[in-house]
Amino acid sequence: MEKKTYTFTTKGIIETIERDFAIEYKPFAKYQLEKLPLYVACIDFINNADVMNKMIFANDYLEVPPVKTFLCYKKEICKTLSDYDKKFLGAFWGFLFRCLGYEDSRKVSLGKNSLLKTGLFFRNNAENIVIADSQTVATETKAEKPKNAVEEKKIAEAKK
Repeated sequence: MEKKTYTFTTKGIIETIERDFAIEYKPFAKYQLEKLPLYVACIDFINNADVMNKMIFANDYLEVPPVKTFLCYKKEICKTLSDYDKKFLGAFWGFLFRCLGYEDSRKVSLGKNSLLKTGLFFRNNAENIVIADSQTVATETKAEKPKNAVEEKKIAEAKK
């Protein structure tokens, strides 16, 4: 059986995070509300569709947790992370992957030399996820413009 492909835009993902993350993860709301550097780095990362697609590939095919991919790209951040920052990163990337439709996760060891001891990679065997730069996606009509990443997925499914 061939997997369905769903395309999400960087803009749609960020809008979903801006609207829902602080509500769902109240203990980490200050990162978003105060635009702390770690939150800004995560949003900047999402704005790059190329690295987001690499993160998804690493998660889906290599079972590399998104938080590890993020920290590999943002090495300068590693020196300043508190335990609470590490928890924020886990919550943030977990929230994002659930928004993309991943329903299951598994904890894996990240190795002795890693900044984090463990991380979650997410499973989604039913579909392929692709992230598109917001500027490269055709303009949608007002009637079908999605409010968030989950709605983007539903619209894409309905068009098929």
